[in-house]
Amino acid sequence: MRDVPAAILLNGVLEYRAGNINLAVEQFDRLLRAQPDNLQARELLARALSRMGDARQVVSRFDVDARQPYASPYLLDIVGHAWLRLGNRARGQELLARAGLRGTRPAQPLAADLPLPVLAARYADGPRFAFNAVPYVRALLVAGRKDEAQEVADRLSDANPGAAEAWLLSGDVEMARGRTADALEDFGSAAAIRFNEPVLRRMDAALRALGQRDKADGMTSRFLAQNPSSIVAMKLLAASWASRAPSPARDQLENALGARGQGRSLR
Repeated sequence: MRDVPAAILLNGVLEYRAGNINLAVEQFDRLLRAQPDNLQARELLARALSRMGDARQVVSRFDVDARQPYASPYLLDIVGHAWLRLGNRARGQELLARAGLRGTRPAQPLAADLPLPVLAARYADGPRFAFNAVPYVRALLVAGRKDEAQEVADRLSDANPGAAEAWLLSGDVEMARGRTADALEDFGSAAAIRFNEPVLRRMDAALRALGQRDKADGMTSRFLAQNPSSIVAMKLLAASWASRAPSPARDQLENALGARGQGRSLR
């Protein structure tokens, strides 16, 4: 099991919590070599390097990530403080200011690792495999060829109807095309297979985009009741209630998030 990505992630977290930061860095770095697009692993590696005090390696490895429009506030905070420790106050303050921005951002496709023609040729050799289809969809979206991206994504979900991730891909492309109702239907298909946090995020966003805030709150509240430790569900509800009058439920959520060290990212 030591070569399974989930096991590598778990080992890294356990080593980190035990104070063996060097070993945690090794595990997270190993995981990233196997899954270079794993954003959670990238954040964990950046955090471990920061705890080691290696600010120079943090900025050399993750400043490129921090420049991306999809960079999380958490990563921006880590890289920003690393720049401050290196004496680059201007760059550090710029990233910290971005980390403090509030509101929602549109989803952005990750950059493809190969040119579009190469990805197209690889996809043609195995169109039913996510390894070939997902990078091709990303490249098509970056190129503005959204209709073609939808065809590729739908072909993958048709070939893998029992894979929740395939339905999420179809829904993501629908969202990028502005077809929110169709995206919600795809996300619903994913939820019928496995209703987890990635599905929750997307269904919540789609419902709110359709103006169905109460329905989104109800769904997310039910998810939180069944998964009381879900930070994602707490954040979604806290963001929804931020513009409403204070309530005991909202206060409880804010207290819970504050106790978990998450309050700063919500206020």
